[in-house]
Parts: sequence; structure tokens; C-alpha cells
Amino acid sequence: MVNNLIVVEVVVASKRPMNFILDNATSNPIIFHKNYIKGLSLALGNKISVRGAGDGKAVGATTISGTSLHLSGVATDRIGMVVLDRNPFSKLKGNQKTIHGVLGSTLFRSFIVEIDYPNQVLRLHQHKSFSPAANYQAVPMQVITGRPYLSALVQGQTATVEMNLMLDLGFNNSLLLQLSDSLLQKMMTKAKTAKVGVGYNGILRGKKGLIPSVLIGPGYYEEVTTIAPFTQSLPQRELTPGIPRMGSIGNTMFKDTSIIFNYPERTFYIACPILLLAQKNI
Repeated sequence: MVNNLIVVEVVVASKRPMNFILDNATSNPIIFHKNYIKGLSLALGNKISVRGAGDGKAVGATTISGTSLHLSGVATDRIGMVVLDRNPFSKLKGNQKTIHGVLGSTLFRSFIVEIDYPNQVLRLHQHKSFSPAANYQAVPMQVITGRPYLSALVQGQTATVEMNLMLDLGFNNSLLLQLSDSLLQKMMTKAKTAKVGVGYNGILRGKKGLIPSVLIGPGYYEEVTTIAPFTQSLPQRELTPGIPRMGSIGNTMFKDTSIIFNYPERTFYIACPILLLAQKNI
């Protein structure tokens, strides 16, 4: 864990170990700077622009038509990648090691992914042989445009709202909300204007505060740290026409337990300690 982000070592093109952030909300892998691939025989393609969160300009990038990635014996060949012209996360370091890029959702399309936060272990399961341990509780999950969403009951200071929230491992906080100003005032307590993060296109500014409680399946969370970026930093988006994306759930929501993503069966699992917490608080 580096700044509440999951970092794994990946061997690129069968030659060079690199440190990648595991980010299921990103499609193809991204390498943060072209200097990191010097000396590798990679087929460079078209010039593109990468737009993401932040108030700044888009980042120039180049596509890589296909190469191999190896993660602890698991291999993926002929996968397309993107390499950025400049590194928007140059200050992000993990135990003095450089963070080279983002792995993206490749693993989640290919495997059932288990993340054991307390022991800092990532386990990859084959779909055919997978059976969750008895201590896991299943929660329905939608997968829309390759991204997972949960329904959460979010209780604010004067309103309670059922929300569609994306599970985003590339988000290093507990909760991000994309709401109108009027609804946000009803939800968030102790709100302050602040720098709330950094994205591909620069600094995110917005509100930072607390949400009194969040219920996700069997998991009950109180006094949840929450950010709400201003709309110019993180515009409102729709999942499908008429279904709004109301925010994201990040790594620190689950830091004391284990979770599993099963994309093919549209199921998310939370380990038993969260269930016990729910029984204690409800």
C-alpha cells in the first residue's frame, strides 16, 4: 500500500520490472512517462490526449499496440497500453521506489480478484474453480462499461439517499460524491474547501468533510471521510441514460477487511469482519 493505493510489481515486455498501481477504473495499462520504456522494443502507435480528473490541460500520450505483462507468474500477451509524455504523479513514491504506471482493469476481466488488505496480499482466482470462503458475504454488483458499481445507502446530516457508487481502487480515500450543491449541503458535515486530490489533468479542488454513515451490503461505516470535487475538476457522468453516477468508493473504505470482485457473475464479496461490525452498529 502506497498512499492508500495498491501497488504491484509487473514485468513489462518480459524484461523490465515496474511498479504499477492497481486501478480497476482504468481500461488499458498506462505508463506514466516515456523515459520508463527506453530500451524496450515496443511498437509505438498514434499520438492521443488523455483527459481525466483535475483542473489542468489534457496530457499528451502515445499508444502502444501490444506487449506482454507478467504479474507473479500470470502473463498477458499482446495487450495495448498508453505511455504519457509527462508524469502527472511524479511526487508519488513507494518506499523510495518509483511508481511507473497503472495496471488497469485487465486483471478484473481475466480473473476473480481477491484483495486482502490486512495482509497486503492480492489473490487471482480462475473463474471455473472459484468458490468463496464461508466468511464472505455476497453483494450484487453492476458492471457498466467495464466498471463495477454498488448500491449504497448514504445517510447525511439531514437526508438519506440510495446511491450508485463506482468501486474505484485508484481512489485513495473512502468516499467521493458527485452531487448538486443543495444535496451535498444535506449530506456532508464539517465541510471545508480544500485541495482534495490529484488527477491526470492536475489538482482537484472541492469540499472535504464527513458523511455520518454508509451501508454497503452487510457493511456499516460511520463518520466516513468524504471528498466532493468541484464540477470543473470532476464533471457529472451517467452510467447509462437516466442512471446517474453519484460518486465512488475507494480503498480506505475496506482497509480493515478483504474483498473480492467477480465481474462475470456481477457479484462483490466482503469478508466477515465487516458483517460483525454491521451487527454491532445496526
